Amino acid sequence: MSSLFDRDLTALQDDRAVLTNPHKGWYFHYIDNGMKAPAYRNTIKPGDDLRAFPGLNHLYLRFDWNDVEPTRGRYEWDKLDAIIDHWGCLGYRFSMRLCTYEANRRMIPYATPRWVFDAGARGFSVGAVEPDYGDPVYLEHLSNLMAEYGRRYNGHPLIDFIDVGTFGTWGEGHTTSGTCRVYPFDVLKRHVDLHAASFPDTFVLINDDMIGHCEQSDKTAAAYLAEYCAGRRMGIRDDSLYVDYYRNKFGYDMLARPEAFDALWRSGPVDLESGHQRMTPDSVTEGGLRMIEAMRRTHATYAGFHGDIYHWYDRHREFHDYAANHLGYWYFLERFSLPPLTQGLDAFLTLTLSNRGFAPAYHRYALKIALRDEQGREAVFDAPDIDNRRWMNGETAVERILLRTRALAPGHYALRLGLFDGARPIRWAIKSDCVGADGYVRLGDVEIAPR
Repeated sequence: MSSLFDRDLTALQDDRAVLTNPHKGWYFHYIDNGMKAPAYRNTIKPGDDLRAFPGLNHLYLRFDWNDVEPTRGRYEWDKLDAIIDHWGCLGYRFSMRLCTYEANRRMIPYATPRWVFDAGARGFSVGAVEPDYGDPVYLEHLSNLMAEYGRRYNGHPLIDFIDVGTFGTWGEGHTTSGTCRVYPFDVLKRHVDLHAASFPDTFVLINDDMIGHCEQSDKTAAAYLAEYCAGRRMGIRDDSLYVDYYRNKFGYDMLARPEAFDALWRSGPVDLESGHQRMTPDSVTEGGLRMIEAMRRTHATYAGFHGDIYHWYDRHREFHDYAANHLGYWYFLERFSLPPLTQGLDAFLTLTLSNRGFAPAYHRYALKIALRDEQGREAVFDAPDIDNRRWMNGETAVERILLRTRALAPGHYALRLGLFDGARPIRWAIKSDCVGADGYVRLGDVEIAPR
């Protein structure tokens, strides 16, 4: 076979450029602990679009029930929609958590609206009012809200995932800094089911602390909860890595229950969150190695941080950039081969590629092959049998793609390949001069010979 049609592409690879791709990477806490709290959107410089921070995939919106239904049956989504409209036009996506209790927030005595308690729901005054998460009145009104929440945002093209946030302090799945009451498995499952039912077309993530909460009453039920969520195609997240308790008590990766991630990373994406910078100012000074180990161990797709984004990137640039590529999928083209092409005949392109990220992709993208002749005319071939979700992390894949070249005239062609999320190209780890403005990668030149 001529070397023209069998090409090693490794010399063209670029593992230094920081790529920004959909459904993976870093996020910024744009709303944290309810809309009444200004953090951390108040740290953004006026007019800044945040494009100076590579790999920044989305904005995290953590709001309260009282923010969107201050009066019974009157839903106010306008503030969230305004954020999505503004930042969505700049290319960002979003994740959301709806919370029902905010501890240590004087300006938020009622994350669950007061009218819910006036209607008969049980609550506990612990600085702020924490609901009884299994109370039937609370759950009745919460179910109505979740149905509206889902109608508004389920399947929204700019929403990457939704957290299970209606149970526990700050929506984290535990009752620390509140009543410290322990709830049975059935209550936790009810909150999981509310989210899963309201968002059947959007990834839902459970917090690992919710599984930890379940362990307090029934370790067998906790293991079942993880498997139950995996069966519902859910993912998992961990809040506040680098908090001293986790740094000191657990292993190098700081994970309290790595087995929960083992159960769930194949069914949905993993999200890891670093602790508050103001509370742990020197937490990442070892270069982020402990969080990188947590990302590797859990097969993380997303990661976030609490605090000023400028301060974060100034102090942790190398770690941030390294993680931006390794989070989720990270695709490399290794080789392609193509038999001699002849007019009137189809052919198979054999493509070898690798995924060097920490995780597989959880969304299917469209692979396209284009042959462009010397006059600039182009034939584009879809590859409907190729599913990039099979390109597993740490593995090399070989794909055979049918090219229906029989209708093409003899001549010289540029062979190009693209992977697309709708109209948006997925960026490969390859030198920029190999990539066209349309996102296609030029693999090489081929010739179709006359019969």
